[in-house]
Amino acid sequence: MADQQLDTELTAVFEGRKQLRDLLGLCPERVALLTEMAYVFFQEGRYEEARIMFEGLVALDMNNPYFYRALGAVAQRTGKNDTAVRYYQRALKLNESEPEVWANMGEILLVEGELERALGCLEKAETLFRLHHPRAPQRRRVQALLKNYRSAAK
Repeated sequence: MADQQLDTELTAVFEGRKQLRDLLGLCPERVALLTEMAYVFFQEGRYEEARIMFEGLVALDMNNPYFYRALGAVAQRTGKNDTAVRYYQRALKLNESEPEVWANMGEILLVEGELERALGCLEKAETLFRLHHPRAPQRRRVQALLKNYRSAAK
């Protein structure tokens, strides 16, 4: 009987109806601690360890946009732009109002030479920063990129 219940629970996880963290009984404080550890690895430049931790966190909670955003940042820092864009797209699918994600995608698209798409992402980032985080340091970077590349697009 226990095997059948476990199969049912795992099926719910795989179908997205339940999160693995709930099945394992992980409290939010433990997940927050794991998230902080992963972030510290990222800040220290220990990208492989950060990637592994954030991938584990995605397995625990597949609907958390922060984990995908963090994986995108790890991929971007390690020069894996295609992978970063996929993670950022997933983060935006879960929460499209994150200006940092739009900004990071815009920067990657600039590097990749996709000026029109890049400007669209950067403009979206600027709008979201203006509305929700007007003093965020990254906003000034976005504004500078828009100023420089808008004139190049004309």
